[in-house]
Amino acid sequence: MARSKFRDIRNGEKRRAGEGARKKYARKLLQVLEGDMREKGNTIDLIVTVNKADKDYLQRHIIEPNAKAGHYINNAGVLTFKSGLKFAKDIIEAWTYGNNSLAKSYPGTIDSVMSIEPASEVIAGPIRKSKKSLEQGWNLDFIGVPEAQRHGRGEGIKIAILDTGADYNHEEIKARYGKEKGVNFVNPGDDVMDRHGHGTHVSGTAAGKNVGIANKAQLYAVKILNDKGSGSDADIIAGIDWCITKGVDVINMSLGGPVYSYAFQEVCYAAAEHGLLVVAAAGNSGDRGEGESYPAAYDNVISVASIDENGERSYFSNKSITLDIAAPGESIYSSVPGGYASFDGTSMAAPHITGGVALLKSFMKNSHLEAIVKRTSTEPHGGRDRNDYGAGIVDLASAVRGNSRMKNTLKKIYRVLF
Repeated sequence: MARSKFRDIRNGEKRRAGEGARKKYARKLLQVLEGDMREKGNTIDLIVTVNKADKDYLQRHIIEPNAKAGHYINNAGVLTFKSGLKFAKDIIEAWTYGNNSLAKSYPGTIDSVMSIEPASEVIAGPIRKSKKSLEQGWNLDFIGVPEAQRHGRGEGIKIAILDTGADYNHEEIKARYGKEKGVNFVNPGDDVMDRHGHGTHVSGTAAGKNVGIANKAQLYAVKILNDKGSGSDADIIAGIDWCITKGVDVINMSLGGPVYSYAFQEVCYAAAEHGLLVVAAAGNSGDRGEGESYPAAYDNVISVASIDENGERSYFSNKSITLDIAAPGESIYSSVPGGYASFDGTSMAAPHITGGVALLKSFMKNSHLEAIVKRTSTEPHGGRDRNDYGAGIVDLASAVRGNSRMKNTLKKIYRVLF
């Protein structure tokens, strides 16, 4: 992808650099935009990050008069929109050089812009039908789900699955959806039915009746990937913003791409600031030597690696210092449109953490669930290599027991003091 040329460009780094570096950035960015327009048509999706206080003014006075509608994010200083080449050049040159008519007309507003990026493609981890024949539910037993479910099953917790949609009529998950099934950002106004399979499988693991973990939680399908399993980070940013406004508790993103986005990072920060737990798959390119995948590698996102039935890192699971936790990701039996299937992938590992923290949140009045899950994780047989497993392998039974011990300790302290 052309956008990969910007993997190492971090917004302010170029802006704080000298004039030569800023000009070089602008030239590269415009070359990418021109190439994309020749390939895809007359418009390009742009993402602008701006100081939140200036966002509405930028939207009304600069973006809306010159570009087609996009997603105007409510909970962060981010705007996404479709632009023609002329306006793209104008706003990039105004931001980079500060000397054209747009910059002179709106000097304070343009100066508050922190980044301008073309939207980037993200994909669901490719569905890998499992070649193994493991006992159904091995994954749930492995991480202590039956014991944890004696204490809670996600009651009162809202989970959003940002994916290809969901088959909300499937017997495994239909009871988890209310009247409002979710939202479609791929084709706004359409329903969120999954015609790919990935989102339904992930949803089943997170909250399915028989194959899931938090099977009393409420599910929302946020369709940000198309029926081929790919989409734009602009739509994902809008999906996260929708989750913040909706008051969702946990977000699952079993998807990723190789390119950093300042705007995407900012929206993940905003979600964390609003108390949402954001979970993402670490990526399935470990066998090709690839490490960081986004959004998993962003701060405030729980990055999930995959293990096999022996507790060993799956050969495909990305290795990275940004990993947080590991969970089963091979031969995971879950719902798909029309039935059930077993798949492999970090996409399958991530909803174990999503369902797990939703289950814990339903009875633990604790805002540090990520820390609890990491602290109570088990050590892999080969030792804790952070680049392979993060903090370790999730153990929900241990997390529950640890919480019970803490409660008993606090009760004893209370009796002594009072």
